[in-house]
Amino acid sequence: MSEFEPLGRFLSRTAASAAVTSLGWRYVLGVAQATVQAGSLAEAARSAAEVVAQCGEPASGRLLIDIRDGYLILTVQNPHGNLAKPEVELIRQVSAIVLGLGLTMAPQRNRIHVDISVPHDEASARLDAALKAGGALMSDASAPAFWVWPTLRATRRASPPGRAGTTKPAARL
Repeated sequence: MSEFEPLGRFLSRTAASAAVTSLGWRYVLGVAQATVQAGSLAEAARSAAEVVAQCGEPASGRLLIDIRDGYLILTVQNPHGNLAKPEVELIRQVSAIVLGLGLTMAPQRNRIHVDISVPHDEASARLDAALKAGGALMSDASAPAFWVWPTLRATRRASPPGRAGTTKPAARL
């Protein structure tokens, strides 16, 4: 059995990751994702339409495309569980189409975006608790819509409406 053969019906997490990483995709939480650079929103929309047209009906329910201004976020999932061989083949097909369109896969970084939702009437108390626990507030210019907290690397973190984030682990709050 090769590293891409399923254990039973689905690929293991390790096998799924190994199967898609060299294609510019990342496997996280049961789905494979890739970001594709496009020049504009219009180019991203045209590219998404072309990918869908070339993949056809077999991609239905497995290929999700998020169109953004200047890029696409492609997600391949198996509606019945973890990825299996058909999804890996779809990923290969989508990757070939993307390259054929002259687009490039954007490098995937290990980004983490955390939103913490709290009821609006508890937001102030949670904010105060986070600050008392040693959290740092980067900006409250848009409060109470959201607050921006720095990450450990001093980058920005935004907390949208009714959400409050902190750089401290939850156990320390």
